[in-house]
Amino acid sequence: FQAEDGIRDSSTSRGLGDVYKRQNMKLFFGESDYTRKHGKILTYQYRFDKCVLDLFFNENSNKLIFYDMRKRDYDGSLSIKKCLLEVNLRKIRLYKS
Repeated sequence: FQAEDGIRDSSTSRGLGDVYKRQNMKLFFGESDYTRKHGKILTYQYRFDKCVLDLFFNENSNKLIFYDMRKRDYDGSLSIKKCLLEVNLRKIRLYKS
């Protein structure tokens, strides 16, 4: 569903692919910009110029349970296409290095 400040969804579709297995995250995104553990939930945050992507995992599972995609600033609305472009450009840069 569309939230006021971004996209929150338990589905792993929306053009993000199936990269959201915890063991594959570094391969696709590199090191996370921020990591947090709250109870049994692990959060990995990736910050881009236009948006922020949070990935949530249960500590006992490698499968993504939830994600949140939102603007870095709170002016205007989130462009999902621009955010996905930034996400994919980061993956391309990692492959080239």
